[in-house]
Amino acid sequence: MLIAFIAAYGAYLIYIGGDWMPGHRFLMPIIPLYYSLALLGLERAWRTWRSRWPLLKRTQQLVPFTFFTLLLLLSYQEIRALNEQIQARKEGYAHAHLKIAQWLRENTPPNACVALMDIGLIGYISERRILDITGLASKEVARIAHQGGGWARSSWKVATQVAQFVLSQKPDVIILAHSTPSLDPAHFAGWIYDTAIFYAPSFADQYEHLFTVKHLEDYYLSLFRRRDLDQ
Repeated sequence: MLIAFIAAYGAYLIYIGGDWMPGHRFLMPIIPLYYSLALLGLERAWRTWRSRWPLLKRTQQLVPFTFFTLLLLLSYQEIRALNEQIQARKEGYAHAHLKIAQWLRENTPPNACVALMDIGLIGYISERRILDITGLASKEVARIAHQGGGWARSSWKVATQVAQFVLSQKPDVIILAHSTPSLDPAHFAGWIYDTAIFYAPSFADQYEHLFTVKHLEDYYLSLFRRRDLDQ
């Protein structure tokens, strides 16, 4: 049963395209199951090896340490690369997401609605009502996105429908994620829903750009506020 579950779960991760974030979070649910199977296999192998090679029986205290050391050596490069990725993102979140969250707390009323893709830290710290433009926490958007197979797989037609719905809700603030620093319409590039909102005919008329912050080299967040809020 464990093998069947691990295989099915692994096949599902491959089918959805894996995860873009460092840390292997999608694999965490099956790691305990995997190690349970690995320990069963090692225990059976150990019984066989110990009966064939008496020397192992006399040095069995060294076996766990040897396996642990080998695991660390094999994982060193991966652990180091993962730590570098996490540290880079840590600095990016502090510089970009935390800055935006604090700005929202200080410059918007408690009942303000904020539409964005990167909802986690910003929504938690700002304590503002969040309209998730990818559908993770907004069921209306999820229904539209489902027509195109989900957020990252959506067609431009579905993305346009999401943009129309988001703008129809008239959020006080819209935060768009994009991969280029420029907000020039000729060069703007972002996630498909963010891009669809940016190019929506009514967006430029209804919203004004206040500031842009950099998370990573190819990851920027731009904050737009509804123009009629100044009136």
